[in-house]
Amino acid sequence: MTTSSSSWHSPVVARAAAFSYGVLEKLRDARVVVGGQSRSLLEQVNVISAVSGGSYTAAYYGLFGSQIFTDFLPHFLYHDWQGGTDSLLLRPDHALSLAAGNFNRSDLIAAHLIARSSGTALSPTCPAMGFRSSFSTPVT
Repeated sequence: MTTSSSSWHSPVVARAAAFSYGVLEKLRDARVVVGGQSRSLLEQVNVISAVSGGSYTAAYYGLFGSQIFTDFLPHFLYHDWQGGTDSLLLRPDHALSLAAGNFNRSDLIAAHLIARSSGTALSPTCPAMGFRSSFSTPVT
């Protein structure tokens, strides 16, 4: 696992994702009294609006809820997205997608989120983006 933001989108996007993750942690840890009961402030949040790298954090929280606090850092924030994109060069079935010039790390991240939410192994192809689907291996 790498903690270098240089392997991610950009230092600015990585900082935004990390900052928004920290905000979620603080909201989770802050306690408020609602109806006479102590609750997490995060439990009281109904809508999250985000931009830039914070969008990745918001999407992850929207898909996986409190699971973000156990797996976002190792499985998302510190994930080597550039290495994942680079590995596509070795797969002939992705040559057309890559040659088109419109497949990038954001597409890889979208495929990662779709794969995790559907319980399948990560595949860099995504039917929602018009690429051939290869989500077939269950996550163990």
